[in-house]
Amino acid sequence: MNSTQYQIDRYEGRLRGLDSQVEYATVTLTLREKKEAEPQVQKGFFAKAGESLKLGFEAFGGFCETAALALLMLLPFLLVLAGIIILLVVLVKKHRKNKKEKNQ
Repeated sequence: MNSTQYQIDRYEGRLRGLDSQVEYATVTLTLREKKEAEPQVQKGFFAKAGESLKLGFEAFGGFCETAALALLMLLPFLLVLAGIIILLVVLVKKHRKNKKEKNQ
């Protein structure tokens, strides 16, 4: 019986502790009014065509910009490649000239 009373007192103490903690609990609630969506205006053919043309030019400009940047990035490699090709052409011409002079 003594142990049961002890458990009851313990549970009551715990309940009072929880009740006091509930008083400190804060709930923040924010309410906002939902805005209604603005009605979509149907665009005519020429408005759509103009917008499409504008987007096309913007895409072409982006492509040109990217191509120019890629060319600038590859420029050092292209210069080295051009130097090698020029050197090979000169060596081949010199070799043919020497071969032609030996045959005469």
